Amino acid sequence: MSSSLGTRRVLIRAALAAVFGALAYTASEWLFFVTKPSMFSPLAWPDRFGILLASALPLSIAAVSLALGFGALAAVVSRGAAAVAGSMPAALMGGATVFLLVENFTKTVLGFNIGDFTSPARYGYLAAVALVVVVLWGCLARALKAPGRPLERGIWQGVVAIGVASLVAAGWRYQPAPEAEATAARSGKRYNVLLLSSDGIDANRMSVYGYERKTTPFLDERRGEFLIFENHFANAAHTAGANGALLSGKLPITTGVVGQLDVFQGKDTYQHLPGLLRQAGYYGIQVGTREFVDAYDQNLRDGFQVANGRSFAGAEVPLVARYGRSFPAERFFLELSGGRLFDRLRHAAGLVDLHEVEARVVDEEPMLTSDRGRIDGLLRHLATAPRPFLAQLHLLDSHGPTLHPARRHFSAGKRQSRPFEANFVDDAILGFDGYIEEVFAFLETSGELESTVIVVTSDHAASWSTITRMPLLVRFPRAEPTGSMAVNTQTIDVAPTVIDYLGIAPRVWLEGASILQPFLEPDRVFLSTGKTVNQVFAVQCQNWFALDLVTGALQKGRIADHTAPCPEEALLDADQVLERMMVSVKGSSQFEQPLFIAQRLGALREQPDPAGRRRLVEDVLSGRTGFQELDADTVLFRAHWDGWTRGAQPVGIVVRNPGAVGIAKRISVHSGSGAEFPLRFFLEDGEATHEFVFTKPGRIEIELGPVVGASERLFIVWAERAWTPGPQDRRSLGIKLSIAAAAKASRR
Repeated sequence: MSSSLGTRRVLIRAALAAVFGALAYTASEWLFFVTKPSMFSPLAWPDRFGILLASALPLSIAAVSLALGFGALAAVVSRGAAAVAGSMPAALMGGATVFLLVENFTKTVLGFNIGDFTSPARYGYLAAVALVVVVLWGCLARALKAPGRPLERGIWQGVVAIGVASLVAAGWRYQPAPEAEATAARSGKRYNVLLLSSDGIDANRMSVYGYERKTTPFLDERRGEFLIFENHFANAAHTAGANGALLSGKLPITTGVVGQLDVFQGKDTYQHLPGLLRQAGYYGIQVGTREFVDAYDQNLRDGFQVANGRSFAGAEVPLVARYGRSFPAERFFLELSGGRLFDRLRHAAGLVDLHEVEARVVDEEPMLTSDRGRIDGLLRHLATAPRPFLAQLHLLDSHGPTLHPARRHFSAGKRQSRPFEANFVDDAILGFDGYIEEVFAFLETSGELESTVIVVTSDHAASWSTITRMPLLVRFPRAEPTGSMAVNTQTIDVAPTVIDYLGIAPRVWLEGASILQPFLEPDRVFLSTGKTVNQVFAVQCQNWFALDLVTGALQKGRIADHTAPCPEEALLDADQVLERMMVSVKGSSQFEQPLFIAQRLGALREQPDPAGRRRLVEDVLSGRTGFQELDADTVLFRAHWDGWTRGAQPVGIVVRNPGAVGIAKRISVHSGSGAEFPLRFFLEDGEATHEFVFTKPGRIEIELGPVVGASERLFIVWAERAWTPGPQDRRSLGIKLSIAAAAKASRR
């Protein structure tokens, strides 16, 4: 009987050790990603912690299942065998954690990692990892058999408490798995769909749009076969955001997919054009660059079967697929961390070279590292892909500011001396036109030109503009319809148009409109995100508007080459456009937060208002901006906000002091190197707004009176203008705020 009880205790301890190992691994990887630009950067801290805890749950369940399974089988032999077998999952998790922590340390502090070791030195690294696992395994096996002690019981109780927290977080983060949507097309229209784009092209530099140079001779020749949209605009200034808008039919403001680090979250992960067409029987192919255009790196799931050389055509494990549909962000995080681990282990085993793997963040296949290779890759896939297909191609020869066109006609014999030099830009567009001709030739040879919808466009205009016309030309089967349309269109209109033409029922989540509808409003207001997260733009007919989310200032201008200006009486005034922009950003933590705070800070700066300051404190406390609390027991508090890594956003702190001793001594404000100096910034301390100036990158110490007992005090720092972070900026990309407790500061 005692032996049975002892075995049961060993198995329970094995399960708890497995949970601890899963938590340690998840927490160490979460810390790695959350302290650098990553998928976590745009998220609020509650969501970041929620992902941490919810991600640990499936690893814990898997580890516990293995521990109990192995331990129970080995218990037939002896209790000691059960301890050895049951401790294996925890030892493996612990070894992985130590391995990645060492990798992070050596890379950050010493400048090298396992990728710098080549055979046979790499095998020594692998042996060291194996040794760590073996040592941990032995220690855990002995601990599982040892008599219980109070300290050990406390550790196990802590593990159980964290496990319960993971369950609670999983319940909070859970979303019902979206049901597959019926997508059967009316009238049997199962045409192929081909999306062709090249980076950063202005429509007014294409001869098919009237440019004097012959930059698009093939499109000029086939002009009569296209429906050409004269006034087409982007919804995002960055390729990743524009690509997300193209495929999802949703605004970047809605999805939060604005720049390179952003990923689709929640239901947006599964609501998109590739997913709808895949459910309708389409085979999806995406060819671009993983740095900018990759559905799976953006967490856009269940769409393309092939993405940048990687195959996603196989059936997923049902349980994993179910988890991913209910916890898309958590699954994405686990895949990122798992990829880091397995790539390094494969390198250590001599199966791959880590530096080659890391280089493939840009492209998985060597063939896809140039536009020539991308075209060849696309045609190779099209030659064997099942029909019908959805294929997306994004080219980069036109990506600026420095261009390297493969075809040198206008720039022959010249050297590029300034950004976006005209001869090089024109040659890049000429090269794009030539690649389009190759695709047409392939479709004509295969007899599929008249069964393919071809969309020719760009992600955004040159210089990352969203208020400059860019191309949109569509060739429908049998070249019907054709002609020109002067009504304004936007990136998010492409997905609804394709769905409409194929006869698939429209989806309520699509924010764009089909451009085939007969009564498309010419005065629609288009919203777009800018180069920094502090900018939102709007276009209505020939007018553009730019909202600075830091200052709250709204600028207005006119699109000079707009081909169909609307009557002035049909246009909204600046206040009406601003209202629409405000409605759009409402609820978005990336955009509403800085705008909300900035507008009220500006008002407080102009006119003292104690009641307004009090309301601002309450809103900051309710989560409108980043805030932290201090109390009298705090020895030293130093806070940094990841939001500052994305530009000059307002950031706030409320210091509460329930005790009797004053605790706030001073505030230290840091600037990144990417700003233009001199740079003014403002400090709101809950009583008045103070102005300071940075003449160069650095730090300014501001002496303040303490937060007296039984009170609280608001501090917010913001800059007079936004800026793009410099290439060397890491965590100091804007203004940071720190507060030291008086007790600690007095000893300095």
